[in-house]
Amino acid sequence: WNWLDLAIVLGGVLDQWVMTIVLLVYGSGSVGAGDSLDAIKFLRFLRVLRVLKFVRALLLGDAKWTESPPWEIFMSAVISVNAVVMSLELDVEWTGWVLVENAF
Repeated sequence: WNWLDLAIVLGGVLDQWVMTIVLLVYGSGSVGAGDSLDAIKFLRFLRVLRVLKFVRALLLGDAKWTESPPWEIFMSAVISVNAVVMSLELDVEWTGWVLVENAF
C-alpha cells in the first residue's frame, strides 16, 4: 500500500500544483488531460476507500479536544485569514490567486 499511497500523492501534486502552474504559463488550451491522469483519478478513488477507516475512527473517537481554548483560537485564526484572502481576491486583480487558493 505504501507505493500506492506514493503514486496517489504524486498524482495529486501533479494535478493540483504542477498542472496549475503549467496552465498559468501556457494557457488553458495547450495541455490535455490524457489517460494517465484518468488512472490517477481512479487511484484517488481507491484512496478515498482507505480514508473511510479514518472517518470511522473519528466518529467513534473522543473529540473533546476541539472544545479547548487553544484549538478555538487556532480555528478562529484560520477562518480569519481565509476571510481576508477571499475579500482580497474579490478586490485585487492578480493571476497569482490560483496559487494562493491551492495553498489553503
